[in-house]
Amino acid sequence: MKKVFFTCSIILSLLSKAQITNDIEFYKTLILKENTGLKPSDLNEMKITSKSLNKRNSITHIYFNQYYKNLPVYNAVLGLHIDKSNKVVKINNSFFKNINEQNAETTINFSPIEVVKIAVNSKISDKEISKNSNGFKFKSEAENEVVYTNEELCLNDIVLSKCWVVEEKSLVLSWNVNFQTIDGKNWWNIRIDAKTGKIIDENNWVNTCNFKHASHKKINTYQVLPAEAKGEGTNGSKYRVLPLPVESPSHGNMTLLTDPSDSLASPYGWHDINGRTGNEYTITRGNNVFACEDKDNNNQAGYSPNGGTTLNFDFQFDNSKRHSDYLDAAITNLFYWNNLMHDVWYHYGFDDESGNFQRNNYSRGGSGSDEVNADAQDGSGTNNANFATPPEGQNPRMQMYVWNVSSTSYLLRVLQPSSIAKLYASVLASFGPKLTTTPISGNLVLVNDGTSNPSFSCKALTNASSINGQIALIDRGSCRFAEKVKFAQDAGAKAAIIINNVNGNPFTMGGDGATNPTIPSIMISKTDGDALKNALKSQTVIVSMYDSTGSSGKQYDSDFDNGVISHEYGHGISNRLTGGAANTNCLTNQEQMGEGWSDFFALVMTHKPGAKGTDKRGVGTYVIDQANDGDGIRDYPYSTLMSINPVTYNDIKTFSVPHGVGSVWCSMLWDMYWNFIDRYGYDSDIYNGKGGNNLAMQLVIDGLKLQPCNPGFIDGRDAILEADKINNKGANQDIIWKAFARRGLGYSSKQGSSNSRSDGTSAFDIPKFDLPVISKTAKTEIKNGDTIIYSIKIQNNNPNTVKNLIVSDTLASELTYLKYENCINGNISGRIFSVNIDSLQKGDSVLCKVYTLVNTSDYTTTIDFTDFENGNNSWIDSTLINNSNKWALNSNKFNKGSKSYFIANTATQSDNILIKEFKIEGLSPYLIFYHQYNTESEWDGAVVEILNNGNWEDLGDYMIENDYNSKISTNPQSTISDRFAFSGNSNAFVRTIIDLSKYKEKTTKIRFRFVSDGAQGGEGWYIDDIMMVSNLSLLQNKVFVKNLSNNFNTDFVSTIVFKSNTNNKILDLNKKFRILPNPFDGKIIIKSDLENYNIILTDIAGREIKSINKLKKNQEINTSELSAGTYFLRIFTEKGNECYKLVKY
Repeated sequence: MKKVFFTCSIILSLLSKAQITNDIEFYKTLILKENTGLKPSDLNEMKITSKSLNKRNSITHIYFNQYYKNLPVYNAVLGLHIDKSNKVVKINNSFFKNINEQNAETTINFSPIEVVKIAVNSKISDKEISKNSNGFKFKSEAENEVVYTNEELCLNDIVLSKCWVVEEKSLVLSWNVNFQTIDGKNWWNIRIDAKTGKIIDENNWVNTCNFKHASHKKINTYQVLPAEAKGEGTNGSKYRVLPLPVESPSHGNMTLLTDPSDSLASPYGWHDINGRTGNEYTITRGNNVFACEDKDNNNQAGYSPNGGTTLNFDFQFDNSKRHSDYLDAAITNLFYWNNLMHDVWYHYGFDDESGNFQRNNYSRGGSGSDEVNADAQDGSGTNNANFATPPEGQNPRMQMYVWNVSSTSYLLRVLQPSSIAKLYASVLASFGPKLTTTPISGNLVLVNDGTSNPSFSCKALTNASSINGQIALIDRGSCRFAEKVKFAQDAGAKAAIIINNVNGNPFTMGGDGATNPTIPSIMISKTDGDALKNALKSQTVIVSMYDSTGSSGKQYDSDFDNGVISHEYGHGISNRLTGGAANTNCLTNQEQMGEGWSDFFALVMTHKPGAKGTDKRGVGTYVIDQANDGDGIRDYPYSTLMSINPVTYNDIKTFSVPHGVGSVWCSMLWDMYWNFIDRYGYDSDIYNGKGGNNLAMQLVIDGLKLQPCNPGFIDGRDAILEADKINNKGANQDIIWKAFARRGLGYSSKQGSSNSRSDGTSAFDIPKFDLPVISKTAKTEIKNGDTIIYSIKIQNNNPNTVKNLIVSDTLASELTYLKYENCINGNISGRIFSVNIDSLQKGDSVLCKVYTLVNTSDYTTTIDFTDFENGNNSWIDSTLINNSNKWALNSNKFNKGSKSYFIANTATQSDNILIKEFKIEGLSPYLIFYHQYNTESEWDGAVVEILNNGNWEDLGDYMIENDYNSKISTNPQSTISDRFAFSGNSNAFVRTIIDLSKYKEKTTKIRFRFVSDGAQGGEGWYIDDIMMVSNLSLLQNKVFVKNLSNNFNTDFVSTIVFKSNTNNKILDLNKKFRILPNPFDGKIIIKSDLENYNIILTDIAGREIKSINKLKKNQEINTSELSAGTYFLRIFTEKGNECYKLVKY
């Protein structure tokens, strides 16, 4: 049966692939039709990196990389997703726009070997570098690529390749240096400026779990499983393992399975590699994985158990023995679960074409030659696990470690506050004294050396009084490690903690041979350091440092924690599917959710029948010696009960990256998973089932394929929603929205930049599925006598057709209705414009334009105006807290013109003001300004203040449009702590209007004030078009769309009316125009001395009949085609406009 099925599957695969064209010109045509803002020249050199056909929904996924001057632009990825009729269903674009307008620097000042040493030196200790400095050997060179080796330092080739990196909106010629450290724990991509030698950025192909360490007494109960179970296969292979869905030895028994391989995913079983009858291997090696031990940490093929010709891997596990005594059982279980992950997720689309892990793809597409190398009981560390995911065609590596209940790699414990209290992974410095079992405890204090980077501790500390007798917290950078610690020691610190400045694990800090601190010091990861600094903003942090060796010798082998194995393998799935299999650099941004997908895979694979969503599910409970209902390795266990797992989207602003951020994403996916089970039931057939669990699993995989490179939470949510529309015709939009909205990712939520976890905005609302979305736009400013065009868009984003809609818009009394466009069934009655829409299909929209004339005697008077086009117009920048950050003119972002004033949101403590003196005049004075902000949400922000009787008062209470959107958290480092402010991400320029009536007739000062703390930064605050006005004339219009149930959506727009520069008053047309005859029949004559005027003729409902431009004196108009009735003739001249009522008999 296997062979027959496989032959058919090959034929179907080849037929499907035949429909996927390689015609890049065809794809360019599709792309340019979409609203991407790309020009044909931006696509000139782009190349297809990978493509695949989704056999479940017939969507073709094509991924492109942008090229410039024959070099790739790093992570400039375009994902094009088309259906079988070549209709674009989704497009994601991170191409560099107007790329041919770049005059990019092409200077290369550093030789390839110099670049190699810069890269490797940044990741490997000085001691190791000095021992092997002559070990770099040239291997080969090709166009734009050079290869070196260093067998003592690097596990594989060191590959240098030229590319462009986008930095500050410019292209920088760079080298990408790719190398894997000798212990296999890191696989770096480091991009280095070819001209300056500066490291621009980096990413690691190894996902390391960095699990927290805790110990709780195990009290477990589990169902006893049968001693032997059979799979679907026929080759008689046997494996004694913890079978699907048993999570660990605490959750169930070892069971002997017979041939559990899946006939679709692994048609020749698990020990074949050539696609012919007979097994090539009798050890734990085959097409999908090579599992072996690596106790000596050489990352070479170690010992693997041999099942003999009958493939009988029946080995016993006894946790009371040393882990070396049950090595065969550990490797067998690791082999089984890697194959299981391969086979299960193959059915959901992680297949040959999509970049799965296989030695031989059996002619079903993809590259092959990339089965997983899975190392059991790896000797490179303890208390961890990791997975390295290179691009398709290169072997990934899984490293599973033995876990100690206590380990010397955990030298730091946070005692308070309880929200972050735990042990933290750390590494002792090579200089200074060692830690002992006697704890060194104290308050954690962030150093300040008075420089622009105050936490670097590169000069004598200015906050010595706070440091004295406490434990110093220091950022890596600018000076040597030993110097940093010595400055902390001189200030009275009794120990020091240095935070790594790049992502990845901490490492042993080398000394300089001259500076010899006498206090102990350790390094912690950047992720953990950021979490500690965030806590210090508002709380006292108490820590303890000690050597925990010997506190407990109990060990647990992660090769038997199937949740951890599934989690690690899940990194391979998410990295290969996001952005295409040829690019595994697309989950490197701050808001990426990689850890969340991996936890989701772990939860799904270990979901036991009879479980409930309200159950408490901790990941990794076995390896950290917790009971089955323990919290696991995350801050909260997973559960659909908010009382157990209360996390929301807003929490990612303070949670660690990437693990804390990922746990919030998994919480949302887990809620969605159970919503599907509640609707469709649970199916225990994880391969081919039809239950809600299967449907949710499919959407998660398809969402990964549809989302952009380096996605944020809303990108991921929207990809899943789109997948449901494709797979299920949108039948489940409601329960998907319900899952995301309850945790803050609702309809009105904002993501901001996916490169920042701190600029998003939570919302808990759900779209109204029986109503479309309505939006109304118009000019924000206009002159009296001009025409305002209101654009009203009605868009159906619902999964189903919406019916019986009424759109209504009441025009302001200052407006004269002229006409409308594009609206079928439109009507004007008095001042109310309305549209009746019988039905609107999903995805369809209607765009109406309503033309009106402003005619008012009440208009806004400008007293003072600054647009920064010709300087700052007496606005003075000043600093309340001394630092190097300054306000400055900026030409990158602006409201109008070409400039704005800008203050950067640096990662240093600052308080900067922009100030000006005013005489506040007029009966009703207002301050108006346009601004855009993107800051560390709720920590850094901006306020507007006025000087009144010697005191600065906040103007927030007097803002009548776009007032403060946030509140600054309690933070002793912020001078606006606990105040409302502009914070987070406005996403675009917005207008704020402030009523200054309370202060009229005063001469005083107004200031824009931006404040940041000393931790994470953001982009900053742009201000433009500042106006002091009197007698504000504000036209306000609201439009509604409602249905027969009187449910409605609405939108609002307001326009400021200024005095006209010309005489736009309504003409006395009785003197200028005469319309003859009226009533009329076959023609009318417009009698006038004027020329070059325009007319529009409409029916009584406002529908345009005809329009003519540039008419002559005494113009004759043919009206013979008109039916009898009432009409309106609207006349437009340079000096004014008017409307005539006409009747045809």
